Amino acid sequence: MLDFKPMLAEDVEHYDGKPPWGSAGWMAELKYDGIRLIWTNEGGSPRYYARSGNEHTGRYPFLADLALPPNTMLDGELVVPKGMSSDACALVNRGELVYAVFDVLKMDGHDLSRQPFDLRRQVVEEIGGLLGPRAMPSLTFEPKEEIARQLMAEGQEGVILKRKMAPYQEGRRSWDWLKVKASFEVDAVIVDCDSPPTRGSLGDNNGWVVLSYGYQVNGQFVRAGSVGSSEPREIQQAKVGRVAVIKCNGINPETGALRHPRILRFRSDKPAGECALPTMSGAKTK
Repeated sequence: MLDFKPMLAEDVEHYDGKPPWGSAGWMAELKYDGIRLIWTNEGGSPRYYARSGNEHTGRYPFLADLALPPNTMLDGELVVPKGMSSDACALVNRGELVYAVFDVLKMDGHDLSRQPFDLRRQVVEEIGGLLGPRAMPSLTFEPKEEIARQLMAEGQEGVILKRKMAPYQEGRRSWDWLKVKASFEVDAVIVDCDSPPTRGSLGDNNGWVVLSYGYQVNGQFVRAGSVGSSEPREIQQAKVGRVAVIKCNGINPETGALRHPRILRFRSDKPAGECALPTMSGAKTK
């Protein structure tokens, strides 16, 4: 167990001020949807830890190959490099993963955490050649909203806006890092209400069920995932067959499964048969 908690970002939608698009005092970084890892070789050998502090050393052997000075600590994300967006199945199966490094907290025994982010970022760029073929600096760019929107339209999960002069704030969710997540609206059919509730939820022992959504594929309705909270079956059953407008943060192009789905409303003006498998380019971007 590592006695260290990484810095976290606040949601830009809750930011008490104008988002810093175009500001010279901020930098934008691609938001990765992977596994957060703290990497360190303090104590002599490389070790790495999840956001929770649990040790993952040995699970990803390629992380032993980072040729960095002793007493170095990095913060980054383990991702699947499919156009720099992640794939959950490949993450679970430990496929061709890459460690995207977005911060350096210690280097050769020197504590850099209190230094401004832009200085720490320079160090990340300088050590890029030492990281090996399966580790790299994260993608950064000017904090322009049009660039961010284009990346999200292409399938990226979002971006992080980071204030250049900010120190690293261990264990804190800070307004110096602002996350902007891709958001889409998709029309889907509620195909059944037979999904069991989340284990440990209120309805786990009360016969409650969760809705399932899907689309018409080759003349049949095909289930793609679950959505909403568990409720009594008689309430959920009345929603089956209706067209729901579902907000999400991403779409699996092969199955139509939605990332973090939540029902916004139901439609009475659209036939269920018109709900085909969605794509991010065809979904409404919000």
